[in-house]
Amino acid sequence: MFTTSYIISQIFALFAYVALMTTMFIKSKVKILILNIGCSIFFFFHYLLLGASVGMYINIIGAARGLWFYLDEKFNSKHLLNALIVCLAALLVCSIHAFSSWVECFALIAGVIFTYSLWQKNIGFYRWSMLICSILWVIYNILHYSIVATTGELILIIIEIVSIVKYYKKDRSELASTPQITAPLPTQETSE
Repeated sequence: MFTTSYIISQIFALFAYVALMTTMFIKSKVKILILNIGCSIFFFFHYLLLGASVGMYINIIGAARGLWFYLDEKFNSKHLLNALIVCLAALLVCSIHAFSSWVECFALIAGVIFTYSLWQKNIGFYRWSMLICSILWVIYNILHYSIVATTGELILIIIEIVSIVKYYKKDRSELASTPQITAPLPTQETSE
């Protein structure tokens, strides 16, 4: 089990998780996308060395998706529906091509959810979808015997929960500190 390729795959997973965990502390969509491109490249090599073909395909498409969405953000392009459709179609086609067992469904579902979360602009939704994806990737990684990836996802789940709580706690405190503009109540004029 602890072959050279397995050990190298675990090192790639470690680099990927450092990039992925960093995204939970960043508020800039452009920086999140850059880190996700790097993360996808590291995960591609991780799953390639493990022989997990759907994970490999999802991450190579993930790198291309991240670059496309990054360019959209950088040049203030509209997030067109066709960008989402093309990315989802590519995920589905590659996953069907590489499908070998029911285990691959976890990676496919995580890839679809994550693609949608990067396509839209809501950082809060991104954080929630990351949590769902992490749970799916934990299952996938356990079934592919990836120790570092399983541990990384479990740590990431904790970070994501903390990040979600902080994100919503910040929103509530900003709402509380924002002065509310209220219109004066209409008064009844009495005729005398």
